[in-house]
Amino acid sequence: MSDFTGTATVVGCVPKAGKKKVRPTFLVVLDRSAFFPEDGGQLRDEGSIEGHPVIGLSRNASGQVDHEVDCEFQIGQQVHWIVDEQVRFDHMQVHSGQHLISAIAEDQFQMHTLSWSMTTSGPATVDLSLPVAPAPGTSTPSAVAAADDADALLNRALAVTEQQVNMRIRENQPIIIHALTRAEYEAPGPLKSRVRSRGIPDGVSTVRLVEIGGGVDVNTCCGTHVSSLGQLQMIKFVGFERPKAGAIRLSFLVGGRLLEGIREMVRPPHGAPRTAPFAFGRLARSRCHSSQPHPYPHCRSQRLPVPPPPLTSAALPTDLDGVLDGVLDGVLDGVLDGGMHLLCAQPQEHERKVTQLQEELRAATKSRKGLLNELGALVAERLVVQWNTEHPKMLIHHRDDPQTEVLEAIGQAVLAQCPEARILLTAPANPPPFPADQPVGGSFYLLAGPQGSEWVQRAGSKIAEVMGGRGGGRGPRYQGKVQDIRQRVAILGALEAAGL
Repeated sequence: MSDFTGTATVVGCVPKAGKKKVRPTFLVVLDRSAFFPEDGGQLRDEGSIEGHPVIGLSRNASGQVDHEVDCEFQIGQQVHWIVDEQVRFDHMQVHSGQHLISAIAEDQFQMHTLSWSMTTSGPATVDLSLPVAPAPGTSTPSAVAAADDADALLNRALAVTEQQVNMRIRENQPIIIHALTRAEYEAPGPLKSRVRSRGIPDGVSTVRLVEIGGGVDVNTCCGTHVSSLGQLQMIKFVGFERPKAGAIRLSFLVGGRLLEGIREMVRPPHGAPRTAPFAFGRLARSRCHSSQPHPYPHCRSQRLPVPPPPLTSAALPTDLDGVLDGVLDGVLDGVLDGGMHLLCAQPQEHERKVTQLQEELRAATKSRKGLLNELGALVAERLVVQWNTEHPKMLIHHRDDPQTEVLEAIGQAVLAQCPEARILLTAPANPPPFPADQPVGGSFYLLAGPQGSEWVQRAGSKIAEVMGGRGGGRGPRYQGKVQDIRQRVAILGALEAAGL
């Protein structure tokens, strides 16, 4: 049996209790297994038994590992198991990196580890108490008086800790696993005096110690670890937050996760060839000045374009939907395109650049709202003319794009210009084409009518019934979602049959 694959005998297999599932799963116990269940902050291993993925791992009351699979095995059956080596090594890097960070932070600045957590990808986190500075000329910690001093101390503590952590990685200190009996662990000795531990639970007969060589750390731990610090490659602190008073939650990347983060930072634009050597300057230029034609040339600049003069009804094109889509998409695309320019900067400039992007996004949102109201008023002007000249029982206006804000603006403008009008506005949740044989779910409708009239609420309820949806409202407005927007052709007949 190697570290990551081997054969074993099934000594237990029972259906997993709990909620009824489409496909039942079984808890399998093997006479020997290298699978690590989630414990001590470390995620569980991944892998398979006889080709069936292991979808869960846990320790049962007897201390054995239950392997959850979707296949039932017979007691005594020989099975082949495989532990995913890449996932295991990733977990080992993160867990050993946490031990190293915790040890250095505590030794240098009395920052005690409160808890830690890892996810399947991206940064892991460790919660640390705030640093304590030694009194001048001594090694005795002293309280920090001012908040500014505390912030400066925290920044210095993190910088020094990160530097010391990576220095230890370069030294490639070994990581040694000790398995001691309870009596051996409790006996005084040089190793026991260096152990950092929150205590051993009752009933534990074998105590596992993880030692980082060079006098760095000795800690009780049940998790898996690399064999030397050099296998961590490098650790980078990527940020922290304050989850509660007196503590920080430090986020860090280590080894393969750090390499993946850097790879994402320097990857060329989509579709561009990867060249070597790959320079950061050339990367920034290639991202910001693509040779591909831009879909909205008027929005290429980093700043938002100057809005055009207000449109009039006479100047309004027939294809109003195209105008709306072009203007609104152009405004937002201009912000996103500007964002690409903004982030083409050194990392230390990103915070200021992102703040600038947020300010421009707020300005774009305000500009977009104004355009929606202006265009809604123009559409409403046409609908009011139709109401006054054709005298329909109800105006029905449909848009094929899911811009519900436009419907809101149109409804408000129609009632402002013609309070006695009755109008139904509809829009799908997604743009067409719609499947011919499937209902279009989640579509939006808005009904508006005269103030103080019961017609809106009665007609709104009827429309919800006819169109297979639900809604609500009060006063001159009724809105909701429907299952099939294509049924709107039956609305007039249903309302007429109901006397509405």
